[in-house]
Amino acid sequence: MGILSVLTVGGVISAQLWQQQERQKEESRFLAEQQKQLQKIQEENARLAKELTKKQEQNQFNIPIPPQPPSPPNPPSSSTNATIVGKPGVKNIRRGPGLEHGVRHIAYRVWLFYRSNPPVPATGTTYTPFPSPPQTIASSPIVSNPPLTSPNSSLQTARTPPKLLSVHASPIPKPPQLTQTDGTPIHFLYAENSQNLVEIGTYYDRKESLNQEAAEAFKQIKLAAQKEGVAIIPISGFRSVADQKKLFERQIQRRGSKQAASRLSAPPGFSEHHTGYTLDVADGKSPDTVLKFAFDSTAAYHWLKDHAIEYGFELSFPKNNPQGVSYEPWHWRFVGSPTAKEIFREARTMVNH
Repeated sequence: MGILSVLTVGGVISAQLWQQQERQKEESRFLAEQQKQLQKIQEENARLAKELTKKQEQNQFNIPIPPQPPSPPNPPSSSTNATIVGKPGVKNIRRGPGLEHGVRHIAYRVWLFYRSNPPVPATGTTYTPFPSPPQTIASSPIVSNPPLTSPNSSLQTARTPPKLLSVHASPIPKPPQLTQTDGTPIHFLYAENSQNLVEIGTYYDRKESLNQEAAEAFKQIKLAAQKEGVAIIPISGFRSVADQKKLFERQIQRRGSKQAASRLSAPPGFSEHHTGYTLDVADGKSPDTVLKFAFDSTAAYHWLKDHAIEYGFELSFPKNNPQGVSYEPWHWRFVGSPTAKEIFREARTMVNH
């Protein structure tokens, strides 16, 4: 019996030692994987710090080097050797990685979790693990442009110039290319706005209207010109997308192609008339110059050229305009309010440049 007891106790001890070794191996593998991930994070932070230091030396922006991530708590040791004590026939007590080991292991896992999943910031705040380089919008009026379309591509091809940003005192970037390389005119996208329309007159049997702001300004123009013996009449104000589609299709039939038609008329969805802030005018005393280049020789055109800006109107398509649209001395848009300026900001920026 004595020999059998010794063998039994020896077997139990051997099994416990084997289990302890397996747990230590598993913990070693886990720690090795975590250390590899931590090493990758430290390498990435070191790379970012190096790049920021290089940019700081080049005086592109003045920011502090991001702080290094805090050192993790000491991981549970895998070298703790279990010690078996006790007497034969009595339940053995394993010492070594006990309560202290468990607490340290849990703390280590919690640290890893929050390192990979930072807490969500409260409402109204932002979370940035490292300081970001300060950026400011350039003083250039060009911030972002809506899609520019080419009628030569069935109104589907869009071109969006990049946003322009500057860092501190960096020079303002040059404006984007202003003309299509294939000679196709550039038309901007405008939303149809039939709200707050006010009638400004009739042309034949058709009532013409503008947005209330533009309508009031045009009425003042009309009265001021009448006092000087000049008759300025509206012949086309607000125009829906559906009406523009019919007009553009007629131009295609006359000119033979969308590209040729787009030089004289905007495709549907791209006409300034959709906004309610643009109108075509004529000289009431020179009906033979309606929608003709000869309109620029009339008294109405010369009066508008000298005084229209005083009432917030400007010529949309002067000669040799950068959009590549045909010269239209009869086509005037209202830019006398913040809303109107924002609507035509992209087109006006192109002309100014």
